[in-house]
Amino acid sequence: MKKLVPVLLAIGILFSLSVSALASDSATSDPVFVGIASDDDFVSDSDMNTGIALASSTGFSFTLDSGSAQRSSEIYSIESGKGSLEIHTATWFPGQKIYIGYYNINTGSQYCYDYTGGSIADKTITTNGVPSGSYKIYVRNAGAGTISGAISYTVH
Repeated sequence: MKKLVPVLLAIGILFSLSVSALASDSATSDPVFVGIASDDDFVSDSDMNTGIALASSTGFSFTLDSGSAQRSSEIYSIESGKGSLEIHTATWFPGQKIYIGYYNINTGSQYCYDYTGGSIADKTITTNGVPSGSYKIYVRNAGAGTISGAISYTVH
């Protein structure tokens, strides 16, 4: 029950952001390489390694300790410079720094963009500078405390 409350809170926040007409700047960003991750860096994910058609909208919720990350269960075949991650909404509490981006399932390389403030909407992360390969979408907690949240996105 204790772990269910943050997840329900994140889902409620995500729903309220998607229903309300919040004004936000639309931004397109090129990701930056932030290092190599090991499986120990991630909280448990389904690791179903299921393929999903590009331009399918999906998302996931997360509760992350400082430095940990959550990967999508879907794997996306990314061609460098020819795709994007469209973030419809992402919310997290507290609003400390997080990274959102691409995680290469073969090398552990991470390409991402950082956000703060607890919520974003209508943001796009390109694949410029991201080597072609198989990727999962991921969120990493770059702050000092535990966060809970959710992300809704489409990979093109």
